[in-house]
Amino acid sequence: MKSGSTFKTEAEAQRIGWLVAGFIQQRLNEAERDELDAWITASDDHQRLFEELLSPGFIEEGTAAYRSVDAEAAYHQLKQRIQQSSAPKTVRIRRMQLISIAASIVFVVCVLVFYQMTYRKTKPLMPVAVTEGITPGGNYAELITDNGKRVTLAGLKNGLIDSLDGVEVLKTTDGQLSYLDNQHSATVYHTLRTPVGGQYRLVLPDGSLVWLNAGSSLRFPVRFDGPERRVELIGEGYFEIVPAAKLLAEGKQASLQPFIVRINNVEVEVLGTHFNVHGYADEAAIKTTLLEGKVKVVRGSEQDEVILQPGEQAVAGKGRLRVERVQSTEAIVAWKNGWFDFKNASIEQIMQQAKRWYNIDSVVYTAAIEKKFDAEVLRSESIEKLLSLLEQTGGVHFTIKNKTIYVLP
Repeated sequence: MKSGSTFKTEAEAQRIGWLVAGFIQQRLNEAERDELDAWITASDDHQRLFEELLSPGFIEEGTAAYRSVDAEAAYHQLKQRIQQSSAPKTVRIRRMQLISIAASIVFVVCVLVFYQMTYRKTKPLMPVAVTEGITPGGNYAELITDNGKRVTLAGLKNGLIDSLDGVEVLKTTDGQLSYLDNQHSATVYHTLRTPVGGQYRLVLPDGSLVWLNAGSSLRFPVRFDGPERRVELIGEGYFEIVPAAKLLAEGKQASLQPFIVRINNVEVEVLGTHFNVHGYADEAAIKTTLLEGKVKVVRGSEQDEVILQPGEQAVAGKGRLRVERVQSTEAIVAWKNGWFDFKNASIEQIMQQAKRWYNIDSVVYTAAIEKKFDAEVLRSESIEKLLSLLEQTGGVHFTIKNKTIYVLP
């Protein structure tokens, strides 16, 4: 065997921690045992750490530390314990990297073993331990012009925003931006971008309303003067579109202008309706859900298109577009009204939303959770409240270290 660590990320270390804990608890299947054996034999350092972890005194010390209220202090105590017992290294950076990796493994092992000794026996409803620095999202966004000017909207006073390509833009209230109808002759585009943990509402030049969810952006012209009203979305947005017929009757348009939302290679075309588009880069499909009216969803070419009726969702994933009937349109757009509303949702789906809204660094799944969840909670509530509600349904528990959520059965 060779010396040195083969880990590239702390997530890999957390996985090994779960396998070591499973070995101690005698619950690994054959594939998991093979995975652990491969790790042990890959390095002398791995072999030494594994033997140390199997020491009853070491596990007892670790789980005793984890019983303390301050889980972060327990982590550093374990890290110091490993540092004291490690053989000297020639290169200090390498040694500290190994110590950090080993401490991550130990932390996961002790969390899981401690959980096995307590929750499995008594199953008390314990409050979720949350470190400081995790707060709900809010009305945060940035407005970007084509010439590169950036305006941070949080903290900006209500009223007219100056020097934006000669266009009248108003911050009408906290969390809302409004574009006034103007006669700008050139084709000028602006982009509204929300960070992870942010949301914002936008009134477009034609009066249509757009809500942007966390980690999203919308690029749009400051005036709709072409044959269509076209915008480009990244992430998730909810749209309430002023009907083209209404704009034509009021003399605000010379012809019927369809409203088109483009997201990647998918286009959603409407004349006036309410719909939600969900298409984050880290998810496998783009989903368009219709609440009112009628929309046409096109992917790539007109050979792959569907027409949606209210209550239907177009899913653009692998293969051709497909249409599904949704259980609750209210749950899908609950985010724009300030709620999490989960209906028969997997833990992975819930954690994806929580990660974006609370600006969580990562989520580690220590085991597969098959259970589906129903839960409603205000997005202004703490992450602790959300996780506690999920725990009360049974079948899942959580712990948090720094800004990482560990999901346990």
